[in-house]
Amino acid sequence: MENKNVVIVEPANDKDFGTTVLNSKNWDRIVITNSNGKKVAEINGETATPATGYLVEMYPNFD
Repeated sequence: MENKNVVIVEPANDKDFGTTVLNSKNWDRIVITNSNGKKVAEINGETATPATGYLVEMYPNFD
């Protein structure tokens, strides 16, 4: 896998980042890849774009 300027967060609510992964003030975009490094989805503040055959599910916060 090529070197990229990214942060791999696991679990998604890692306290080292002081927030949750959904806080767009901290992230430009989220790119999801499979174990072979193929991009299967990209999510930013405007769109969620999955690769063919994949589905992005978004859940509302009812709080």
